[in-house]
Amino acid sequence: MIRNISTGTVAVYVEDQHKAKSFWVNQAAFEVIVEYPMGSGA
Repeated sequence: MIRNISTGTVAVYVEDQHKAKSFWVNQAAFEVIVEYPMGSGA
C-alpha cells in the first residue's frame, strides 16, 4: 500500500475518464482529494 506520499499535482490523461477514475478509486484504493474541470467546457 502507498502511504504518506506528498506530491504537488498528478495529472493522468486517459481516453475514458469515468473508467479510469473507477479503477483508481475502487481497485487501487486511491482517494480523490480534488477534481478540476479541463477542456473546452471548463
